[in-house]
Amino acid sequence: MHVAVVDEWLPYPVDCGKKLRSFHLLAPLARTHRITYLAPRSGYREQDDLAQQAMTDAGFKVVWIEQQVPPNSGLMFAPRLAKNFFSPYPYSVDRHINRQMQVQVEQLDREGDVDLWHAEWTPYVENLRGFVSKPWIINAHNVESLIWQRYRDVQRNRMKAWYFNMQYQRFEAYEQRAFQEASCVVTCTDDDATIARTTMNAENVQVVSNGVDTSRFTTDSINRDHNELLFLGSLAWRPNLDAVKLLLDSIFPAIRVQLPKTRLTIVGFEPPSWLVSRVAQLPNVELYGNAPQVEPFLERAGAMVVPLRIGGGSRIKILEALGAACPVISTAVGAEGLHLQPTTDIVIANTVESFADTTVKALANYRALLQTAHSGRNVVRARYEWSSLAEQLGEIWEMQLATEGMLAV
Repeated sequence: MHVAVVDEWLPYPVDCGKKLRSFHLLAPLARTHRITYLAPRSGYREQDDLAQQAMTDAGFKVVWIEQQVPPNSGLMFAPRLAKNFFSPYPYSVDRHINRQMQVQVEQLDREGDVDLWHAEWTPYVENLRGFVSKPWIINAHNVESLIWQRYRDVQRNRMKAWYFNMQYQRFEAYEQRAFQEASCVVTCTDDDATIARTTMNAENVQVVSNGVDTSRFTTDSINRDHNELLFLGSLAWRPNLDAVKLLLDSIFPAIRVQLPKTRLTIVGFEPPSWLVSRVAQLPNVELYGNAPQVEPFLERAGAMVVPLRIGGGSRIKILEALGAACPVISTAVGAEGLHLQPTTDIVIANTVESFADTTVKALANYRALLQTAHSGRNVVRARYEWSSLAEQLGEIWEMQLATEGMLAV
């Protein structure tokens, strides 16, 4: 089978949740299927060359699109935002409409060699719709409209709340159309699948969970530093920055009042300048941007904290932590979509406001906290190994072609 994937980047290095899901689901399939990966160049030649080599070694054929994605900064950022006010599309879709990609997609489809098109993020549907004759599916990493709805709900600034509401409404309308037109929508949680079926009226929705490779981690708790809390996640993603700001503003100071020896380690790629400056002034907080490996942090931390109040999909960071038998303390939003039992596999803080007290109580009984981590690891090993999840995606691909009557027998 020849599958052509369109995406915003090559998923290498695997330094954020989206790239982790993309690479670990698709790389195993590249050994048994032909996969052509179309993505815009990043603008950094050395980085692109390394990514292309890694993808080629994994079995992919890479097709670069020279037209780059406009940055969310610089002199033209404000004009692009202003222009979007007059567009029917959400900003994320407008930003990723790529005429050169559309031309390349149309050419490949016309050649008749592609069996199935695969949009590796919902906004990239706009680079397939109207340009392909073969079936196409969406790997919906999140229900994007849900994220914008949550931005709106937690925003106190009226102008920002108005803007977030506009983006939410546009994304909901966009997802309704895209999900209905797709041959299949693949979500990473049952909750997202329910929204896709009910709110978006998608006819064919399948679930392929996020996962982890537990063989990467040790489970030795002897070396854990009970005084170290870890936050892990892409610092280019707004929901993670919202959580980090909550940690620094209120949660971590409240924890330190009761447990003054506690330290916080923040790990994530592309930290913004304001965060770098702020952490530099805090004696008990360390920031590691663009760390090449997360395993050492997960294997030494006393617990991972996930005070998310905005999000969708499921958190790979939680699966990785439990894969390393690192205890996890999270909000309900942070842990949604994962088949983990509160108090048994994970500690849940009912509200962001109670997060500090919940963390202090959990750390006070560290032996019980470690038991939740080992219980959670058993769940992760049984349900969330990447190898079996990739097989599920491959079966979905074959099912789409069989449904279309196009799969060779």
